[in-house]
Amino acid sequence: MGTMAVPDATGHTATSWRTDDTASIASAAQLFDDLRARRLVPFARVGAGDFEQVRTFDAEVDEIMWVRPLQGG
Repeated sequence: MGTMAVPDATGHTATSWRTDDTASIASAAQLFDDLRARRLVPFARVGAGDFEQVRTFDAEVDEIMWVRPLQGG
């Protein structure tokens, strides 16, 4: 099972999918695309505590963490 942590007013909301459930994968992929359109930045867990930025949804990833983009001044 994979999860996405999406920042919101409560801290974050977790969304999950199962690799054997095409409906949950489709829902998670749609959410991924929607969040990318809102300019949030996704990072996938690639090891023990290591994350790397990703650009596409991969249902085989265990965890995706979203962050708001940094804004400079």
